[in-house]
Amino acid sequence: MLIRIRLLLAIYLLLLTLGSSTGLAETSEDQTSKVAILLRPSVWKELSSEISDYMDDVRASEKVEFELTQQEFESPEQVRSVLKNLWEQKGIEGAILIGAIPMHRFFMHEHANPNPLFYEDFSLEYQDVDGDGAAESYAGKPDVKIWISNMRASEIATDDELEGLRRYFNKVKRYRTGGIAYEKRAIIITDAELGLRDEEARLGRVLFGRSGVDILATPKNSLSNFRSAFQDKSYAICTMGVHSDWSGQALEEGDLSASEIKNMTTGAILTLNHGCFSGNWCVSEKEGTGLSTAQSWIFGSGVGISVVANVRSGCIYGYPKICKSLRLGDRLGRAYLAAKADGEMEMHREYPDGSIVSGVLLLGDPFLKFSK
Repeated sequence: MLIRIRLLLAIYLLLLTLGSSTGLAETSEDQTSKVAILLRPSVWKELSSEISDYMDDVRASEKVEFELTQQEFESPEQVRSVLKNLWEQKGIEGAILIGAIPMHRFFMHEHANPNPLFYEDFSLEYQDVDGDGAAESYAGKPDVKIWISNMRASEIATDDELEGLRRYFNKVKRYRTGGIAYEKRAIIITDAELGLRDEEARLGRVLFGRSGVDILATPKNSLSNFRSAFQDKSYAICTMGVHSDWSGQALEEGDLSASEIKNMTTGAILTLNHGCFSGNWCVSEKEGTGLSTAQSWIFGSGVGISVVANVRSGCIYGYPKICKSLRLGDRLGRAYLAAKADGEMEMHREYPDGSIVSGVLLLGDPFLKFSK
């Protein structure tokens, strides 16, 4: 009997060690988690009521404590230092960056890309050889510690876009209090090259029933069919599995522009946007095209609350982990964290020189979750 107890104890200690070595030992649902909020004092001054309401609404349904930090953030390095200290001293599981918080940039596929990995992993060392402000590579092995959610209603790096943020927080308030109507269904828009998105289809069927998924696949993924699908109803989850860039998404018959998405009054509560560069607000700012495609889904006129998007050429790496976590009822932030860790390890195996990162980011409310 004593030998058996010792064996079980050894196994338990081994599992603890393995869990902590990944940097992803998640807080139990029965424990209170800590989440940081970073913003500038001017944003708090103007939006303290809306942000306080948001925190109260989250605390009403989640065991969470917020660590609010107001500061005139001047550089990504300063932001990283604050987050690292909060992780080490307070044990934060993630952080929400509200407004014009400096974002690290990483150059891949002809463009500088917003790179939240700089804040999610504190050990990687980045090189900016040409000194243009966008790193070209990193040294080290990815070990993602926290999730980052960006509440950025402008593509312009220095613009807090206070009114856009105010509208967004008021919309989240309406959603959390049952004031937004949407179908408890998933919709998948995809082309033949990107496949039928089986994991997202499974997610929709688990959450909403066997018939709870609409699929617009080639050749049905047309602009007219898209407009018809969203004409008078919204969805719980939308997957955009089509070729894209920062200003539009490629459909049959013509592109769905970011500006059209921004002006939609319907939409989806959560959008999984696989399209290349869809979340790259660095290029949107440079090209003067307005909100990026991904941003338009939640910071426009529609019902959107959260987006997971890709900022480079590729897709949402690690997305099966997002789908699995959401199926189990996890918060989006934790689902994104699991996906990000998986995606960065995949990129590290394929690009050991550190020239490529996954390029996946989270926009909007990280506490969004779905129940069956």
